[in-house]
Amino acid sequence: MSLTSAHSVVAPSATSKRVAGTIIVLYALISIVPLLWIFATSFKTPPDSIAYPPKILFQPSL
Repeated sequence: MSLTSAHSVVAPSATSKRVAGTIIVLYALISIVPLLWIFATSFKTPPDSIAYPPKILFQPSL
């Protein structure tokens, strides 16, 4: 039994690294936006929180 492999390992190209990085960043943004929306809604008044169309800029209700 041999401990060495007959195949060599190929390093990923710069393009594949860039594509992987872009996918990771997009996934992170898609995952974080709903959490930011929930956080912002927690400071809105009840009418502002259910307003349609949603109000992005609002007067905080603390």
